Amino acid sequence: MLFDFFRKRKTYIEDYEEERAQRNGYAPLVPEEDPEVVRKREIAMAASRKHTAVQRCEELIDAVRVLDDLKSEYQLVTAYLNDIQKIEEMDPRQREPITEAARQIGKLDTARNQFLNKEHTLSDYQYAQFQEEERDMPGIIRRFQSNEAYLEAIQKDMRLLEGEKVEWEMLKEDQLEEQKTLRRMSVGVLILAAGVVLLLTLLYFVMEMDTQLYMLIVAFLVVLYSSYAIIRYQESNREIKKSEINRNQAISLENHVKIKYVTIKNAVDYTCTKYKVTNSRELIYNFEQYQEMLKEKQRFRQTSDDLIYYSERLVRLLENENMYDSRIWLHYISALMEPKEMVELKHSMLTRRQQVRSQIENQMETVKQLREEIAGYVYESGADMKQVAQVLRQIDALNIL
Repeated sequence: MLFDFFRKRKTYIEDYEEERAQRNGYAPLVPEEDPEVVRKREIAMAASRKHTAVQRCEELIDAVRVLDDLKSEYQLVTAYLNDIQKIEEMDPRQREPITEAARQIGKLDTARNQFLNKEHTLSDYQYAQFQEEERDMPGIIRRFQSNEAYLEAIQKDMRLLEGEKVEWEMLKEDQLEEQKTLRRMSVGVLILAAGVVLLLTLLYFVMEMDTQLYMLIVAFLVVLYSSYAIIRYQESNREIKKSEINRNQAISLENHVKIKYVTIKNAVDYTCTKYKVTNSRELIYNFEQYQEMLKEKQRFRQTSDDLIYYSERLVRLLENENMYDSRIWLHYISALMEPKEMVELKHSMLTRRQQVRSQIENQMETVKQLREEIAGYVYESGADMKQVAQVLRQIDALNIL
């Protein structure tokens, strides 16, 4: 039995050395695998690649949609900047009627504000922003709330996966430490048993003492402990392998969740930056303030013929200059009256466009990476991914890269 134990221990050591060689990049000699096992593993790997490719296609489609929205936003801001440039380049005599109409509207707005005697928390820029997106704001708010909730859920999943990964690492370390303890104890037991056997042998030959029973007891104890150590060592090996598999699965899931986290985080950050808020509750509050302001403006405009007249006059004057959106300037009257205000407005629009451009570049890089990854899966799998390849062709047809 002792020799059996040493042979099994040598096998465990050889297995450990083989595993360490694989981690260090060496390729130990292994027996040739059963072709049927290889075929089943290749089928499973192909199915896994296809499943991953489909997931990446879904992420790619979402990324392309976000990119399309960003490009539309960029075109809108560019159109407003072109209008500002047209106004700045106008001849003074050509701009005078526009300035005069804006001045009259400004006076009426002052009178209206005094009449209402109420302070508003929204800036002219925020008001104009809500004005141009009023119909879309309920959907934007719902999407913002959904993204925040999804982001919170993803963060929770990431924390759970990180904790699970650490837990499996600790379990593996515990099992390795237990194996070291078993090895040390086994050596100690063998040394102790050898000492007892030697002592009993001396008693037998020197004192002619009957030590056969004691020999059997020592042998039984050694066999009993050896059985326990072997069983515990085998269980420990199984736990180590299980820990490694589960830890790798947790890492894979964590990497997949991080990709989703980056996409949703970018969308949430962009919404916060665009509307100058910190969360959806603040955006809802600002939109409610806008709606209240809008109602007040509408009530006052119904009783102010002069304001309507000059507003329409300003719109007609701007339409004659082929502006992209003439009515939006009703919310930027101060910019039409004061060059300094126009400069600040232009700077705000340039900043806004730069932010959108940065988002577009980041999103295009995301789309490019996803497309390359999917193309790699298609190249590896060939005809098994016709639908995935069709998605790639449709994305390429959009000429977004």
